[in-house]
Parts: sequence; structure tokens; C-alpha cells
Amino acid sequence: EEEAKAAWIASANAAAGQAQRAAPPSAPAAAAPSAPPGTPARDPNLPTAEEELLSGEERQAAIYARLMAEMEADCDGGDGVACEELSKEEEAKAAWIASANAAAGQAQRAAPPSAPAAAAPSAPPGTPARDPNLPTAE
Repeated sequence: EEEAKAAWIASANAAAGQAQRAAPPSAPAAAAPSAPPGTPARDPNLPTAEEELLSGEERQAAIYARLMAEMEADCDGGDGVACEELSKEEEAKAAWIASANAAAGQAQRAAPPSAPAAAAPSAPPGTPARDPNLPTAE
């Protein structure tokens, strides 16, 4: 399952990078600071400063969420390549979830049945029920 998850995340990162490279340049957001001329563009697959503060899977999830949001925005803006890549991502995610669910179902079916819980000792027949509000003799 972990290998499938890592492969899925890697494909998502690659797809987002392809979509971004294939997308026509768009106007920068008004609030985004511009880099000095000649500065190479930031690799979208690298974590942002905020994402760097996260650990392991949280960082991967944040990067993936950002890339998917960017791809969705590009698609909404009319970028056909981004729409196609987004569709592939949704299909890959559905396939991964289905395989994870199937694996979980197989593991559950393969597990031996659990033993029934041990019953509490019963009182001899004819003994009145103990009042739960009274302290026990122990």
C-alpha cells in the first residue's frame, strides 16, 4: 500500500509539473512579488517555505494539494492540458483508493476470527442481582 501511495504521489507531482510546463504563461497574481530579471522560475515540485515546516507525509500532502489547486485553476482558466492531467489524476486517485480498499478487504477476510470475549462469572441461580450503587465486598 505504501509503495502504491508513493507511486501515486510521484505521478501526481510529475503530472502537475508537465501541466505547468505545457501551460501557456499566465499573468502573475497582483499580490505575488516578482523575482529579479534572470532569476529562474521556482520548481513547483519543490516545497514552499510553509511546506518546509511540515514533516514527511504532511509535506507531501500539502505539496500535492497545492499542485492540484494550481492545476484546477489552470483548467478553469481554459488550459486543456491542465484539464487532461487533472482528469488523469482523478482516475489515478480513484484506482488507488479502490486498490487500497480491496487490500483492506482481503486482509480482513484473511484474518482469523477473534475469540469471543470471556464472559463475566455468573452468580449462582436464585441469587438476587447486585445493586450497582452499593460498594462491592472487594
